[in-house]
Amino acid sequence: MLVLGIESSCDESAIGIVKDGRDVLFAPIYSQINLHKKFGGIVPENASRAHLEKFHSLVSDSINFISQNSIKMDYISVTVKPGLVGSLLVGYNTALAIAHFLKIPLLPVHHLEAHFSAISLSGLELSYPSLGLLVSGGNTSLFILHGPGNLEKIGDTLDDAAGEALDKAASLLGFEYPGGPAIEKAALQFLDSTKISAMGMDFHTFLPDILKETSTNDLRFSFSGIKTALYYALKKKRLPSPAAAYLFQEKLVEHISRNVQRALKKTQLKTFIAAGGVLANTVLRNSLSNLCKSMGVDFQTPEKKYCTDNGPMVAAAGYMYAKNNIFPKQNFVTSDNSFEFREFRS
Repeated sequence: MLVLGIESSCDESAIGIVKDGRDVLFAPIYSQINLHKKFGGIVPENASRAHLEKFHSLVSDSINFISQNSIKMDYISVTVKPGLVGSLLVGYNTALAIAHFLKIPLLPVHHLEAHFSAISLSGLELSYPSLGLLVSGGNTSLFILHGPGNLEKIGDTLDDAAGEALDKAASLLGFEYPGGPAIEKAALQFLDSTKISAMGMDFHTFLPDILKETSTNDLRFSFSGIKTALYYALKKKRLPSPAAAYLFQEKLVEHISRNVQRALKKTQLKTFIAAGGVLANTVLRNSLSNLCKSMGVDFQTPEKKYCTDNGPMVAAAGYMYAKNNIFPKQNFVTSDNSFEFREFRS
């Protein structure tokens, strides 16, 4: 089965042509990082306009690839929720046009489920039930994956998402957008150049542990407090930037890992899937891998190149839907992150 996936929920314009949910045949992508860098974050109006400009060439390249390789597509899949509505509209209308041109069915896809589906692009297979963690610029949530199209949210952030917190922390530290890679790089440089013991016994107390003392049944995330603590630590010149980057990353990773541990104990699930752009962070990947190893849990995560938004993950989700005879009906886009698909009727 051949599926063409279209992703435009945020700041990546992407298309993916995937065979049988795992073999990536073609994956053109345009990232808007340089466009948004000067603003320190994503400007929705600019993102929508950039999608409009770039999808024309991405679609042209994809149609040429299909024609030159005599490929017959079976489905078009497209992200319809959640995301920036203007950006989603561009991708959705593009998908409608391609589906009409190729005379094939259109499959609406949930963005978060597409992230979990990305593990199939690394040769893995979604198994159910599983515990799922989605960590990105817009989401930090825990799910029980009961089956295709059947995800139950059991933990969410009270304020910022982890990726958003990293971007804001990077701004405080004077680093460029996006914040995650910049903080990871600075933290690594700090480790290479400094012995942590030389920072003093109270080094780790400069930033607080996040929600450490809450009930072990509490699976909520929160990143606003540590962001505020970082602001005051820098204002009082208590921490140089590389040390602050290291400590902020450490506290964030500890908090996420602690909640995953709580969720695994609570659910007793033996498969854990972690996805989303923040999973490109090596420290977080290693922390979650080591945690699962210690608990006898199978840890699965996409390759780093498929952690951030991309077209193949949307195609993989579309394949999973079609394979399981799930054909969502939704003819509009929305920022709503519920897993209910519905049609707009006038």
